[in-house]
Amino acid sequence: MGWQSSAKRCLFCSNRKQRFCANQENGVVEVINSNSMKLINRRQFFKVGSAAALSSAMLPKWLRGNDCDLTTLDIVGPFYIPDSPSRTVLASPEEPGVRLFISGTIFANDCETPVEGTIIEVWHANDDGCYSIKQECDTGNPDNDEFNLRGQMVSDSQGEYGFETIKPGWYMVGDDQFRPSHIHLKYTAPDGTTLITQLYFEGDPYIPDDPWASSPEAEHRIIPLEETAEGLVGEFNLFLDSNPGEVQVDLNGNLPMILALHQNYPNPFNSTTGIRYDLPVRSRSLLNIFDVTGKLVKTLIDREMSAGSYSVVWDGTDDLGNKVVSGIYFYRIEARQQNGGKVGGFAKTRKMILLK
Repeated sequence: MGWQSSAKRCLFCSNRKQRFCANQENGVVEVINSNSMKLINRRQFFKVGSAAALSSAMLPKWLRGNDCDLTTLDIVGPFYIPDSPSRTVLASPEEPGVRLFISGTIFANDCETPVEGTIIEVWHANDDGCYSIKQECDTGNPDNDEFNLRGQMVSDSQGEYGFETIKPGWYMVGDDQFRPSHIHLKYTAPDGTTLITQLYFEGDPYIPDDPWASSPEAEHRIIPLEETAEGLVGEFNLFLDSNPGEVQVDLNGNLPMILALHQNYPNPFNSTTGIRYDLPVRSRSLLNIFDVTGKLVKTLIDREMSAGSYSVVWDGTDDLGNKVVSGIYFYRIEARQQNGGKVGGFAKTRKMILLK
């Protein structure tokens, strides 16, 4: 697998007979194989890195090497800052260091059900081992970005996520002792399950002497990186202690009796908020965000869904991925079902406030 240098950045995956080309001018990626051609957007492009190798998500459960081991915790460290901006490219194109592309899939505790709507917060040191905001860095950050090498994103309907950055540098923590290169990650699932952990890389000379990276608990968090012409590519799949499936029933095993749209939380919110809703019957469900003028901002849900209680996260972006301005927004659920040849429908609307 490798990138070809041309007007378009191309990655050829020989085992799938596919070529992935990223147009640097418009951010559109062409996926080309022997049977078809289609276009995907830049966000979907981050899945390409993991597509070049056989993903554990593609293997039957009984073939997976981790035997459904849940991803382990690690220290949060002193450099965490909440409310980092929503983005998948954390490093400026001019940021010093080797480019790094990380992608993966988030699974529930059955190790096979993808978890949609998980918030992933990422932060790490620059090439010289310095953290933005918490430290005064003498190198890097050519764009004077307050949140340099920090960001957050949300897993998609397949539980997939990805980001582009640079490989973090080592930094000294004692006499002749360095912390290995690592990335901090905080995952928050729609059901509230939270995991704070760190990602390490194979071959790092400082792992054996690091009390956290050398722990047996970190074994499945030390990943290999593949060298390409564009940078390093790695895959990190996560297994959360979160129950599989979106449907949640009460203690008596009852499904919702009526359509309900709950108040989002938190509200007001700064960067992300969660929206819960209940469907009493199987129906075609549509959940939209509107501004105060009635203009459609974003469609969060548009599909057939079974009866049950659901949650989804809005990251304050529109359908094009752009951050929206502060203000009042409305979220509206519409559900329509086919019953005995007659189409019935119902809808609910609530208000929320975005503050920056």
